[in-house]
Amino acid sequence: GFLSGAFTAKRSLTVLGGCLDFAGSGVVHMTGGVAALCAAAIIKPRIGRFDENGKPNAMPGHSSPFVVLGTFILWMGWYGFNPGSTLGITPEGYGTIMARAAMCTTLAAGAGGITCVFFDRIFSHTYDVAMVCNGILA
Repeated sequence: GFLSGAFTAKRSLTVLGGCLDFAGSGVVHMTGGVAALCAAAIIKPRIGRFDENGKPNAMPGHSSPFVVLGTFILWMGWYGFNPGSTLGITPEGYGTIMARAAMCTTLAAGAGGITCVFFDRIFSHTYDVAMVCNGILA
């Protein structure tokens, strides 16, 4: 993260109280979020997104197979990014960190997908592949 340059591998976990911003997620998401908020405020909603009363119109996707393909491409890409951010497994303890990053990547994506399946079934009484993909990516 933004403080990662100030710590060594051995000091970072003790100084930060056991928390490690692995792969710079704080910087990545804060920068992307602020940029997206500024862009959305400038360009306004797209034409047809809201009706005349201000209620959102449904904007369905065009290709479910491509949604699933894109989800799997991103998901598999995370295994290069998240565990790969250790930049190697040779220093002592880096293999464990890499394995934990891969495990957390798998568990987070799986839990997000399963949670969306349950919520989709409870609230809309259907199963929607796009919602599962959104849960995996979330």
